[in-house]
Amino acid sequence: MKKKVTIDEPKMYKFVGISFDENYKEGQDELNRIMCQGYEIIRDYQTSAGVVFSLKMNGDSFSDEPKQRSITEYLTNTVKPEMEKMSK
Repeated sequence: MKKKVTIDEPKMYKFVGISFDENYKEGQDELNRIMCQGYEIIRDYQTSAGVVFSLKMNGDSFSDEPKQRSITEYLTNTVKPEMEKMSK
């Protein structure tokens, strides 16, 4: 009996660190931005300084320009200007 060999689709990996200090927000924002681009967390590694997340995106999700924006970008570029127009 022969075993069928399958070729996995290409994948992209990223690692994002979040430190347990006053700069945790930077890592948190980066993690949220990357997840909005279609990456998913596959594993986390706790270190003495924080947590490192390993993320993966399947090959069919590759894009130079992600279609989905982060909520912060949406609020800043879309909602806030509309609210300012309404208040005038």
